[in-house]
Amino acid sequence: MAIQIFRVDLSEKARDFQATATEPGLAMLDRQNDNYDILRQWFGTAIVEPEWRGELVNFYANEEEGGRLDDVYVYPCTKKDLEGALEDQLEDLESRMKRARPETANEELLLKIVRDQYKTLTADLDHSDFDCHFFKYRLPGSPWKLIWCWGYQRTDLQPCPALICHNPDCNILFVRRPDTKNRCPRCQAVVDQKRRRGVWGTIRRNLIPIGIALLLLLMLLAWFGKPKLVVKPGDWSGPPGSRADFKVYDSKWYIFNSDVTAKVLPQSNDTRVIDFDKYGCVATAGAVGGATLTFRYEDRITSIRARVIPGDPPDALEIELNPEKAVLGIGSTAKVNVLAVADTGDPIYCVPVPSQRNCSPAFWPSGGLMS
Repeated sequence: MAIQIFRVDLSEKARDFQATATEPGLAMLDRQNDNYDILRQWFGTAIVEPEWRGELVNFYANEEEGGRLDDVYVYPCTKKDLEGALEDQLEDLESRMKRARPETANEELLLKIVRDQYKTLTADLDHSDFDCHFFKYRLPGSPWKLIWCWGYQRTDLQPCPALICHNPDCNILFVRRPDTKNRCPRCQAVVDQKRRRGVWGTIRRNLIPIGIALLLLLMLLAWFGKPKLVVKPGDWSGPPGSRADFKVYDSKWYIFNSDVTAKVLPQSNDTRVIDFDKYGCVATAGAVGGATLTFRYEDRITSIRARVIPGDPPDALEIELNPEKAVLGIGSTAKVNVLAVADTGDPIYCVPVPSQRNCSPAFWPSGGLMS
């Protein structure tokens, strides 16, 4: 059975989102999915499939043949995604919208709402709530794809980033309020409800020693019994231009370890400092600074710290010409790769610096080099 990519709480007491209406009293997300069938004809798999479950709506990513995808990694899109790797897919979404031909009054109204929402979300990426509706997803080993989640809108205009709760029993989409950090409102409500019942308060007041013993026991069971991800070499540092080849292992009971590197989804919270290759867990250091690297496998996630530090001046430079033997005429150009060579370690590629096109030492950023 396929698992939803996330859920949206559209109950009357929902904190972050409310259903978008087509007409007074009629939700765009109808429970019979008639509107989804229309949108699917126009946009194909570029939109999510909704499914009502009580007051929650589950959203699914689909295959071209119509089946629901499972084991999907999904994250809210960033401005860099929509202006970079996913720009073509966003333009394709707009093209499909222009080619749509409504045949009934309901379809005309539905298309007008979709066009207005798309225009609002894409007109100004610095101030819109596009990250609540545009998501990137992929299967392990596959490239990122853009998907549009529709039928709901923010309950207020407070600028807040979108997050997905990683608790598999919750998995709702919410926005991070300035005073709530990264707490999921639905999970927090469950905790608050337990506190109101007084269960934990009674234990703290009357059974503190037993509670501490149980807590230590649970911590030991969780530490020794629960599988965890181990990243090698762990916390990493290196100069600009160097590359780090991370290996991720699924560790159980300190004995059973399996290499899951090929199945892991890696991500850097600052791609300017260090960024992963398109496939695999190999990262290249860019600018000097620090970044958090996360590795996700199934329902587990782990993080390490990476620091890009200024490198020592190289002992020599090597220049690679691409192609290796190029015959250049006056005014023609060829690609040149500049490598920094030291007495210890392998040569590393010089890191380009925008607006600086001089390879003399005066232009080396913090001891690094540029091409």
